[in-house]
Amino acid sequence: MRAALKTGCWNTDDLKPYKQIKDEITIDHANHVLLHGKRIILQSSLQDRVTKLAQLGHQGHSKTKALLREYVWFPNLGKLVKLAIDGCLACQSLAQPNPSKPLLSTPMSDHPWEHVKVDFCGPLLSGHYLLVIIDCYSCFPEVEILQSTSCMKVIPKLDSIFARHGIPVKLTSNNGPLFQSQEFKRYMQHLGIKHHHSTPLWPQGNSEVEAFNKPLIKAIKAAHVENRPWQQEVHKFLLSYRSTPHSTMNVPPSQLLYNCQIRGTLPTLPRKHHLIDRHAEAHDNNELKKEKGRNYANQHRRTKRSFIKIGDKVLIKQGKRDKLSTNFNTTPNTIVSVNGSRLTAERNGHKVTRNASFFKKFKGQTQDDDYNMNYQTNISHDNESNELPQEQLLRRSTRPKTQTKLYGEPIISSLIP
Repeated sequence: MRAALKTGCWNTDDLKPYKQIKDEITIDHANHVLLHGKRIILQSSLQDRVTKLAQLGHQGHSKTKALLREYVWFPNLGKLVKLAIDGCLACQSLAQPNPSKPLLSTPMSDHPWEHVKVDFCGPLLSGHYLLVIIDCYSCFPEVEILQSTSCMKVIPKLDSIFARHGIPVKLTSNNGPLFQSQEFKRYMQHLGIKHHHSTPLWPQGNSEVEAFNKPLIKAIKAAHVENRPWQQEVHKFLLSYRSTPHSTMNVPPSQLLYNCQIRGTLPTLPRKHHLIDRHAEAHDNNELKKEKGRNYANQHRRTKRSFIKIGDKVLIKQGKRDKLSTNFNTTPNTIVSVNGSRLTAERNGHKVTRNASFFKKFKGQTQDDDYNMNYQTNISHDNESNELPQEQLLRRSTRPKTQTKLYGEPIISSLIP
């Protein structure tokens, strides 16, 4: 570059990035460096090292670039900073989670009571639990009051519900202890039901039941405020809910399940034709409402497609245990299964299944390994040189020491004989 300053020839590939600032380059003869204004121009062999040194504070893209531009200059500074920060394990584990994937609506079942979803609501203040089952076709709810969530208490309630409506083809539940037990698995196999587990830590996978639990809990709270028996109010709530047109299909759940109108507390006119067929209307309304809700959710959540594929190294989002907890686990895992937004990662034989928003693609380690290695090596050499034989080491007390309290003015050392 010094020769180019003298000759004015900047046409080589190495000097082309500097051609645009050639009139601003000066030589500091005292320090033997080239300057761009007041900033040192770094040669290519030092650019990566200086970038990693500036990134040690983990200040982020903007701050790291501002720090470098305050003292040095070299081509593609912003690109090198981005590569260093995007590949830093510490920065990746502390980064914000990825936006959710675009919402995928669950298609409506073909027949009533073919696919049901089940979940527990509770425990309530009285210690009771509510077993909630929703038909994915008609959104017809069934609620049973339980004192325990054990298989001995739950299975008889399921038998009672299946006796009224029939045995479904598919049952979806969360990953609770009951639904993971071998006894419940044998019960499903005995009835010939396909048991499907929703994505762990993703309530949207069981959204029909989760959405129904909100008005159900509200009805119980209202009964508590009005000093009414909540068990009886639950049945009144179910009667109203089953007779009310559903917000998605605009058809009451009871009419889709029974093909007739059930009599409630409100006065109605007698019908000449007891058979009601509103299934086509429900299908059309369901498609329109779900498409509208899907577009609204994707727009306001700023969803983005996930490009994680099988074989990618990823970090998994973890819960916050204390103030020093990172957003993502610092140990990379490998993606072994991709099923829509449901991803499975594996490490040392341990598999973790989560929604795609729980994963962040790991871009490799770009920390200053050489710097850390040299620093640790120097420390180890210093420790080895200062290390004493085992027999010469003095045993010191590990008890906490308290500072001696002094009273009055300290005595001048020169006065002490």
